[in-house]
Amino acid sequence: MRSLLRLAKPQILVQREALWLDRFLATPLGTRPPSYKYRHQEILSRLLDTSYQKCFYCECLLKGVASEVDHHIEVAIDRSLAFTWDNLYLACTNCNDKLNHNEIPITNALDPCINTDAEINEHLRFEDDVILPRGNSIMGSNTIKKYKLGTITSEYLRMKELRKLSRILEKVLLECNHDHREPTEEELESIKSFTYREKAYSLMFKQKLDGLGF
Repeated sequence: MRSLLRLAKPQILVQREALWLDRFLATPLGTRPPSYKYRHQEILSRLLDTSYQKCFYCECLLKGVASEVDHHIEVAIDRSLAFTWDNLYLACTNCNDKLNHNEIPITNALDPCINTDAEINEHLRFEDDVILPRGNSIMGSNTIKKYKLGTITSEYLRMKELRKLSRILEKVLLECNHDHREPTEEELESIKSFTYREKAYSLMFKQKLDGLGF
């Protein structure tokens, strides 16, 4: 999870949010809002741009992967937020299957659209591909549980990305040792690029490379 700056509300919501909401509130309790509305292509595109094409929660890349528009505050909790721009998040199928408000309220977990990178770092850490709460952070533990960041699937995907970094690090270190030199700017860039926001699991890589002195 990385801090995200939400982009401007899509024009489709500027034009139709009020109408869509009025029609939805007129339906019986328990009815779901039509997904083709809150998942409109213009909304989906703006969410992808906001998150650098990644899941808001786990940071997996969503290019070519099934993604879902998530109501951060569930419709069952507040129907009036069904089409509210600030309540629409982009999630992979794993994270969208989050624990509901009755189990862990959103106020008890980290929020990429509210918390800064520094705050997120205070509560989450990684041991290789395993995500863990930092220290005894209840907020960190709740975040991992609520958004299912510690599933086998998530760990496998993080491990695949870590292997890419490991191969590059090994190659650079071998060549530097062989030639008795320091890494070139190009080599350092190839390593540091894993921490860039558009990269999958950039928080994990930032913590790892900070620990290695890069």
